[in-house]
Amino acid sequence: MAPGPLALHVFPSFETGGAQLRTARVIGGLDARLRHAILPLDGCTDARQFLPAEREVEFIEPPTRAGTVATARALVSLLRARRPDLLCTYNWGSTDAAIAGQLAGGLPHVHHEDGFGREELARPLRRRSIWRRIVLSSASALIVPSRRLEQVALENWRFPRRRVQLVPNGVDLPNYHPADGNPALRRELGIGRDAPVLGSVGGLRPEKNFGRLVEVFASLPPELGAHLVLVGDGVEREVLETRARRGPGGDRCHFVGLVRDPRPYYSLFDLFALTSDTEQMPLALVEAMASSLPAIASDVGDVRAILPPGSQERIVAPTAPDAVERLAAAAATLLGSPQMRRAQGAENRARVEERYSLAGMLKRYSELYGAALGPVKAAAAGLR
Repeated sequence: MAPGPLALHVFPSFETGGAQLRTARVIGGLDARLRHAILPLDGCTDARQFLPAEREVEFIEPPTRAGTVATARALVSLLRARRPDLLCTYNWGSTDAAIAGQLAGGLPHVHHEDGFGREELARPLRRRSIWRRIVLSSASALIVPSRRLEQVALENWRFPRRRVQLVPNGVDLPNYHPADGNPALRRELGIGRDAPVLGSVGGLRPEKNFGRLVEVFASLPPELGAHLVLVGDGVEREVLETRARRGPGGDRCHFVGLVRDPRPYYSLFDLFALTSDTEQMPLALVEAMASSLPAIASDVGDVRAILPPGSQERIVAPTAPDAVERLAAAAATLLGSPQMRRAQGAENRARVEERYSLAGMLKRYSELYGAALGPVKAAAAGLR
């Protein structure tokens, strides 16, 4: 039997992040006849552990990066040699590959945008908007996970409406269960049976601003006896650990590091916190909601639209001068009221069931990738 069509996914980095985790789920959820290869332009493959074991995914060694022109030339040679049936690029850092896809003979192309780095957070960069418009002009679809990015693509980048596709991140609901306190993890971490746990999951990077969460925890009433649990790793871990342990309740701060499956930690938490400076559609927030957890959050990206009406008062603008105080007050209220946590958690779970299923997300990816491949190759890849 002839091998199925090949999708080449080009990432600026295959570090652990929302786009990489979502791609792992897409690879596992689409028909196995569609083959996959991943090209991380910086050589980082940390997120490969999240790929489904039943799928054989090839990792391609990146060419040496020596400026846009030289890198694009090297990528053109690579693409001509490998001749993927579908080129999938991700975020601003993969635009060299988008150029190469055009120069290599107009490969079928789908681009994905998941958000901004700090350099684009403060103000849109006009030259990047123009550059995106040019180098992504041949992409059959621009996939975005949030309404905010959809608006940016239409208004700032001036992409045609027909090519901008909003596909919210989805989670596999049967694999997420209501938090039960996870007694085994509590014993492992030295957390008492009845001590409330404030937790979060994500890369310990500047834009996630876990420093704000450390401040929120330090501002909680001491009599709560709450614990802080952070799941993830990154460049800021050492600094955050030092700050947390020097502050109030420092002996109740737990840095777990990177884990392949965060679900046991969601079941440990009593309250989930998102304190980022920038997000679009944070996957960890949706996973926490699927685990029937209440949440406090920064008002970034689509967070206000993701959370149900009952949570709106616990969403705070990250630029507000009293953001820490307001988030701490909301956290203290929820951590002190099991009944309120259960009610809010049930509302969050219902929201995910209604809007953010993995099956719905996979259906849209199958349709968009299939349209890019064309009828014959889409059929060969088992896409509809």
